[in-house]
Amino acid sequence: MMSKLFRRAAFTAVLIVLGYFNSASAQDLIISELMAVNNGTIEDEDGNTPDWIEIFNAGGSAQNLSGYFLSDDPLVPQKWRFPGVSIAPGGFLVVFASDKDRRDANSELHTNFKLSSSGEFLGLFAPDGETIVDQVAPFPELIAGFSYGISQNAREISLVAPDVPARALVPTNGNLGMTWMEPGFDDSSWLSGRTGVGYDRNADYRGLINLDVEDQMR
Repeated sequence: MMSKLFRRAAFTAVLIVLGYFNSASAQDLIISELMAVNNGTIEDEDGNTPDWIEIFNAGGSAQNLSGYFLSDDPLVPQKWRFPGVSIAPGGFLVVFASDKDRRDANSELHTNFKLSSSGEFLGLFAPDGETIVDQVAPFPELIAGFSYGISQNAREISLVAPDVPARALVPTNGNLGMTWMEPGFDDSSWLSGRTGVGYDRNADYRGLINLDVEDQMR
């Protein structure tokens, strides 16, 4: 089985939109990430780069997936059945959505369907074949190399605080290049004020703007 660490070794831009994920609170199994256009981030045992689905065990004990189902059609919940594989607590399991239909618990797992890059339903169903354990309903349109999933162990860092001293320039040409990013760059001739910086012809965001650059932008 492919580890989370191995998969993270490949650079993957991740689109995170939490609103599409609807997880049953009583369940520990979560569809944590998916990729509908794999352009080389992960290869399967055949050297191909199929779509993939990642299942996360958020519980404190191992979860056996025997008899659970994955499906891209809410009307056909029993589309692809898991073999007797387990996910350790806090562990991940990658299933290739390749249409190869491989269910050997000791090898890579492949569903009998692929994911649509234009977005579609994806569900994890309980062994009764009806109860939805977790679903993405639907995931959005994706482009090559971009996965889609839930935020895990994330924290928010404020890089620019509101109402702090700032300088701004609306350049009229490209002569500055990247020199303005260098230490010691002289920005004393730039506009001076406080954040936020911008302009709004309507009243919607004017209360957030302390350094108005409307004249320069025009």
